[in-house]
Amino acid sequence: MVACLAVLLVSMGVGPGLASVAQAQDGEGGDAPGDAAPAPPPVAKLPSPKDGPPRVGNDLPGGATLYEGRRPDRLDLPSCLDGSIADALGARLRRRGVQQKLFLKAHRFELSGRGGLYASDLLSSSYTYGGALTYWPWEDFGFEASFDVTRMELDLEKPLESFFNEDRFKPSNAYIVLGHFVFSPIHAKMKMGDSIIPSDIVVSAGVGRTINDTVQGLTFAGGLTWKIYFTDWFTLRVDLSDHVILQEALAQQKVANDIVATLGLSVWVPFGF
Repeated sequence: MVACLAVLLVSMGVGPGLASVAQAQDGEGGDAPGDAAPAPPPVAKLPSPKDGPPRVGNDLPGGATLYEGRRPDRLDLPSCLDGSIADALGARLRRRGVQQKLFLKAHRFELSGRGGLYASDLLSSSYTYGGALTYWPWEDFGFEASFDVTRMELDLEKPLESFFNEDRFKPSNAYIVLGHFVFSPIHAKMKMGDSIIPSDIVVSAGVGRTINDTVQGLTFAGGLTWKIYFTDWFTLRVDLSDHVILQEALAQQKVANDIVATLGLSVWVPFGF
């Protein structure tokens, strides 16, 4: 056991003097009567920064060698030395750093289709569907053009129609055309089974028009998108955005904040990057 401790001390940089102390204690027996007093053990020399790293090829007790041109975590240590200690010897020397990204967006087009819920502030909630085309000139910045369709309805109008016997609000489709500036500040990875799936959180801000008789002026939009990259060309996206519009219905006009939540799929061109 003492020989194993000597191996450990030498591999950690302690000078051979301290290992000699351990070997001297291992071979020390009982003093016979009349024997001369044993010589004092040599003083162990502790390593200093001036000594530099241990020399390559130093023979260690038990037939082990220090490096032999291999990494410190590949030492040939005696079997009596715990494997966890051997692993700890080279753990501090293993290289750590930023890993390479698994999905690249720069200089690629993203074509998306989506559908979901349009929660109107002034009118009734309805469905929405549409698509978007995004170009990423850089890895974290891009430009997106989108086109969506929703239905402008007012469910409270139906009782009034039956009471007054006339139509006060006519449901119609609304066409939303927007241009966005997109920014991806957060990159993440998820473990799904034995696979590592990359994903991004994208922030968007844009302006455009909501083409409908009830809407006046421009539409301002901002939101978040969570993108999950299953392959080099296929993406699942979840969008949540706020559309700020000036809307009028039943002689009431207000600045409305309409919430849009959609789920969509994207295809990337070029397919592989």
